[in-house]
Amino acid sequence: MRSAVITYGITRSDGVAEVRGVGEVILPSSVGEVADALKAGGANVRVVDDIEPYRWLKVIINAAINPITAILRARNGAIIKDPNAWSANP
Repeated sequence: MRSAVITYGITRSDGVAEVRGVGEVILPSSVGEVADALKAGGANVRVVDDIEPYRWLKVIINAAINPITAILRARNGAIIKDPNAWSANP
């Protein structure tokens, strides 16, 4: 498998990962068996013919969100909850 895009929200603390936001696992159609196994395990999986647009979308979203959360010293949810995240003057 060349790549996958995962949009689940995960929080890591003391070596433990916890799902905080249910997203999806986007996989190329060439890995149907992997998709089936993840679906059987309860994951929200989407299979697509061309994964590249989804990879670029994730990069663009991360490029926008990560600097804001770093400036605010907050988690991703702060962008929705904190009015300062929507202005140029935090």
